Amino acid sequence: MGVADRWEAIERSASRLRTRPQRYSWALLAIVAAALLPHGLDVAFGFPYPFILFYPTIMLISLLCGLEPSLLATAASATFGLYHLLAVRGSFAVTRRRDWAGLLVFTGMGVIMSVAGDLFRRRAQRMREFEKAVEGVEEMIVVLDRDYRYLIANEAFLNYRGMKEEDVIGRRASEILNPGVFENEIKAKLDECFRGNVVQFEMRYRYPHRGERELLVKYFPIKGPGGIDRVATVLQDITDEREAERSLRLFRALVDQSNDAVEVIDPETLRFLDVNETACRQLGYTREELLSMRVPEIDLRVDEAQAAKTLEQLRQSGFVVHEGRHRRKDGSTFPVEISLRLVAVERKYIVSLSRDISERKRAEETLRESEDRYRDLVEHTEDLVCTHDLQGRMLSVNPAPARTLGYEVSELLKIPMRELVAPEFREQFDRYLARIQKNGADQGLLCVVTRGGERRIWEYRNTLRTEGVAQPIVRGMAHDITERKRAEEALRRREQDYRSFVAKSSEGIFREELDAPLPIDLPEDELIERILHDSYLAECNDAMAKMYGFESGGELVGKRLTELLPAEDVRNVEMTREYGRSGFRVIDRESHEVDMAGNPKVFRNSILGIVENGKLVRTWGIQRDVTEECRLEEARQKAEEAVRESETHFRALVEQASDGIFIADSKGCYIDVNTAGGEMLGYTREELLQLSIADVVTKDEIERIP
Repeated sequence: MGVADRWEAIERSASRLRTRPQRYSWALLAIVAAALLPHGLDVAFGFPYPFILFYPTIMLISLLCGLEPSLLATAASATFGLYHLLAVRGSFAVTRRRDWAGLLVFTGMGVIMSVAGDLFRRRAQRMREFEKAVEGVEEMIVVLDRDYRYLIANEAFLNYRGMKEEDVIGRRASEILNPGVFENEIKAKLDECFRGNVVQFEMRYRYPHRGERELLVKYFPIKGPGGIDRVATVLQDITDEREAERSLRLFRALVDQSNDAVEVIDPETLRFLDVNETACRQLGYTREELLSMRVPEIDLRVDEAQAAKTLEQLRQSGFVVHEGRHRRKDGSTFPVEISLRLVAVERKYIVSLSRDISERKRAEETLRESEDRYRDLVEHTEDLVCTHDLQGRMLSVNPAPARTLGYEVSELLKIPMRELVAPEFREQFDRYLARIQKNGADQGLLCVVTRGGERRIWEYRNTLRTEGVAQPIVRGMAHDITERKRAEEALRRREQDYRSFVAKSSEGIFREELDAPLPIDLPEDELIERILHDSYLAECNDAMAKMYGFESGGELVGKRLTELLPAEDVRNVEMTREYGRSGFRVIDRESHEVDMAGNPKVFRNSILGIVENGKLVRTWGIQRDVTEECRLEEARQKAEEAVRESETHFRALVEQASDGIFIADSKGCYIDVNTAGGEMLGYTREELLQLSIADVVTKDEIERIP
């Protein structure tokens, strides 16, 4: 920068010598002055060197005007020199070789000085232009020597640090940089550059007045006479650029993560200029494939006419929203909602946001179907679906209940609701209106009268709507429970009859409950164990209680099943097993139990289990006491056994008899014979049992047989 300062004064002096005639004229005037000034000095002071001022004059002309004017000045100086030599001798003939040699040496020196001065001028001008360029750039530029001292520092470098040039030039980098930065980050990279390598890296550096900045640092080696002795450093502040890159990456990531397909389109060619990941995923193309395609290739409804119409709409309003269908790579299509906007940056672009509305379309279709089903349900349901105001005026009603009441819908809407209510229930209707206005909901029963005078009972559940309407309205739903009430009354009467029957029945009627519902898919042995030990008597009639020695059913209720039916009795276990295997239903099966005194009892049972949701919840049953029957049956079996034993003894005596003993039926067929009888006739016992008396006795003897 010192060269530029020194050269600046010379440049200002030569700034007026812009044209060629001006430079040549100034050169000749300077030579004339240099030729006349020594003559004046010789006259005034006896100065004996007439050529002494030509050399600096030639050099000055070379520096200010360039090579050609300085060569002209050299030629003019040589001419003045030749004239001086000839004038001194009084003759225009130069006879001494020394004079000619001196003149030639002078001319040669003038040419050399002209060339050297011009080269210096050009070099200084280039240096000045370079230094001005360096001063004008935004990058920080410095030059360091091998001692890491600053030789050059441009204005940007000084401004970033808030320092003056004299505070930097000549000082070491370690004195200027923040503590530790030179030793830990800079020195090794500078040494690498001094070894002849171009070095580039990024770093963060905190400036006093600018805070932390991101820098791109480049080191360039500079060769001198003894090798690489300097390093040019270019520091570029890339903080804003990196921040912009991060913001751009973030924006790109956000765009790619968007649920909508984002596409940038050329409005002239309709080609895709950019797309996000969602567009690629929806359409099944790669980004490269989409960037080689046009909009009509994926949008079935776009042609040249449609594109021109849409573009005109974009020019007028700036945006367009419409629905369309896009075609995937595999040929399938899907509905989309497309939002187009015309954007002008350096040129015009169309930004398209395409949203896959397949789910929405399906939801809308489902909603339409649901609304249709709901409308159909409301129109055809027998329940009342209506709206009315807080004054009891009907606003809407479905047809079925209107027909039930004997009216058309249009007629019913004109009748105050209070007049439809049975007279004795009208005050109750007034209280209903007050309650629903206060509480926002109400439910209960209401008795209404049809046109024909029939009374119907409606069970209602109504709510008040206050939002989204000008005046509060009541949403009413009522179910005609007249038949249910009648059925409940009939059921009540039948239940009374049933309880009367149960109370008067001679058979035991009972209901057993389980401690907890029992899964029916348990292993069989576990199921039997749980049924026997987890059951208790929940209800029974007095007849059953008396079978166990109690006076009333209330005394028996609550007893565990195992208190009445011994679980260790194999016969009870097998009956329970049959109960489970037959789907929890047995008919006329015996159980062996004990009464309150511990006496054995035998009951014949018909049992039905109630299964709900795969679990046994209770058992209903009927039983009768067959203890005496079983005892009589047991006595009969014993008597038959005694008869069989007596018959066996008799048979043994018959077989041992020596006489033949024959037994025949009324037709004369043998039904039994002992061994002696068979031997008498020569038959075996089995053969004789196939014969009759006529087969073994002669006709004469047959007549004698009574």
